[in-house]
Amino acid sequence: MSLSAALSCSGLREAWESLSALQTSKRWLPSVTDSGGVYFVPAFTGLGSPIGIRTCAATIFGLSRGSTRAHIARAALEAIAFQSAELLAAMQKDAAQPLIELRVDGGATANNLLMQFQGGLARCTGGEA
Repeated sequence: MSLSAALSCSGLREAWESLSALQTSKRWLPSVTDSGGVYFVPAFTGLGSPIGIRTCAATIFGLSRGSTRAHIARAALEAIAFQSAELLAAMQKDAAQPLIELRVDGGATANNLLMQFQGGLARCTGGEA
């Protein structure tokens, strides 16, 4: 995990707890307007399609003493959207067809911030499946 040298052990503990607490992130996510320069790469089993590098590892970049659990949660939600957007772009390229509508389902759809961010990246209309 790439961490700023200034990050304390308590900060690391808070970062880890934040990743496991995304279910409760709705309470404090509104306190930030962006990820504060924090980026999360959820490559726990490598980078899947369309990149396909299985030796990559999960990491968090950009942590500082000013990073909060809300920044880390926001980065994790954005990572979900970025992964989906990258896969959707590859599918559109292969199909030579534009994406017109995106239908979503599952637990993550309960997070409005994630759905709005995903819709913006996908540049299409959307709704629940």
